[in-house]
Amino acid sequence: MFRDGMTARTSRAAGDTTRLTEVLADMVADASGGEVTSGQVLTTRCPLPVLGISPGAQVRLIDAIAEAFGVGIEPDSDVFYLGDIRVLADYLIKRGAQPPPARC
Repeated sequence: MFRDGMTARTSRAAGDTTRLTEVLADMVADASGGEVTSGQVLTTRCPLPVLGISPGAQVRLIDAIAEAFGVGIEPDSDVFYLGDIRVLADYLIKRGAQPPPARC
């Protein structure tokens, strides 16, 4: 039974976003060269540049996202400035990115 009007579809979508957000947080930490941790990315509600993600790290992240999910992001895209990592995850899901399967 789902709560608060959730359906199986909305519950699955929320789970997909959560899994993708966790994967993206690790990717951001890798792209930053250790300047930020995945924990910092997950707990902040700041856009990535405000968190300290440099333009170079953004380019590395864009490349990693394209390779991992087959979704391109233009280097001058506003997606990094519009919100936190959850906004980026939603952006990618709307463009067809699939999170990795859940681990047991």
